[in-house]
Amino acid sequence: MRKITLTILLCALCYALIAQDIEKIALPEGVVYKYAAPGVYENAKRLLSRELSDSTEYIFIGSPMLIIGPELWKRFRKIKSVNDIKDGYTTLLVDNEKLDAKLIQRDGDGRLVWNELKKEVAGGPYTLRKATPSELKYYWSVISFDIEEPLIILETRHTKYILNFLPDTMKLLWLDEVPR
Repeated sequence: MRKITLTILLCALCYALIAQDIEKIALPEGVVYKYAAPGVYENAKRLLSRELSDSTEYIFIGSPMLIIGPELWKRFRKIKSVNDIKDGYTTLLVDNEKLDAKLIQRDGDGRLVWNELKKEVAGGPYTLRKATPSELKYYWSVISFDIEEPLIILETRHTKYILNFLPDTMKLLWLDEVPR
């Protein structure tokens, strides 16, 4: 009897760990969105909070590339140190409109971009959350791949940033701003 009770308790514990709920979101028609395994999204939020603090670990920087999306690039290109980054100028074709973006290919350049973002976020409250349907619609319109979590919206009083990480490595793939 004791073995049966222990087995049932062990199975219940395993089920509880595996069956963590994934927070589903409303998806606009036509958007392909892949949810991450349980815990991946929350882990990304924890790591992001740490990197937005005084941390200088740059754990998100170092993927083969980081794309600064067109909305954020409109502003960041005006920052001399970011605009001076060599190479990586790219154009996205969205609804027959050409939008400038930036492809960051070196770790040092990625750190420079991340430091600028941290400056903008510093000192104010922010929220980390999943995307709304309108935010997904914008993001879907400018990318050429399926949306895969962790996709996090970093919302401050004045700006909403889109951060999309590679789920296997937690490296930042896409950094953009939600249009106003």
